[in-house]
Amino acid sequence: MLYEHQSDKKDNDIDDDACYAELYDNELLGTNIEKLRTAFRICFGILDKIGNAIALLFDLQLKTNKGKVRPSYFHTFWELENEDRRQKFEAYDNEGLIGLYSIACDLNHKLEGELSFYKQWRNALEHSFVFVYENEKPEDIETSLAYYEEPVFISESEFVESAEHVLQLTRSAIFSFVFAVRIKAEREALNNIPDILIQNKFLEQKNILRK
Repeated sequence: MLYEHQSDKKDNDIDDDACYAELYDNELLGTNIEKLRTAFRICFGILDKIGNAIALLFDLQLKTNKGKVRPSYFHTFWELENEDRRQKFEAYDNEGLIGLYSIACDLNHKLEGELSFYKQWRNALEHSFVFVYENEKPEDIETSLAYYEEPVFISESEFVESAEHVLQLTRSAIFSFVFAVRIKAEREALNNIPDILIQNKFLEQKNILRK
């Protein structure tokens, strides 16, 4: 979707059939800008899926008072200010897990992450309204403010750059997730080696030393 937006591959048939309310406030409308919006949102869906997988695999799931599992949002589920969770996290000593936590901190508003505004934009796309404008920020925004609570105004160039950055973060999170799972699996495999194999290896080494 980002590529199609950048390549300006517009679906003229859809745009011709669709009806857009043009308010002449410099807002970008049409299927092409919607591809950019969708690409941005999808990344956060992927990150949340990674968050749920990590919470399940590393026994970090959050639960309600009734013991029901709560959804694990990538940027907030860690809660390492809780001493028990921090000790469990540190006990894994997993580089992939540390990489994921670092990305999550950057997106966490409560932890004053430097990229937390990306998550705020995503929430505005889902629950409020985001105006993407082409050149200059619309001056007459009173009407918009009357209908939407705290709408976000973003220039197209800034939104494109941010979408590319979020894609890079998501790619890094996928790599870190793979490494975290691999490290965990390798350690568990070593721990599950039957004692007889270890004993045989020890006897082989002992015989070599004797020779």
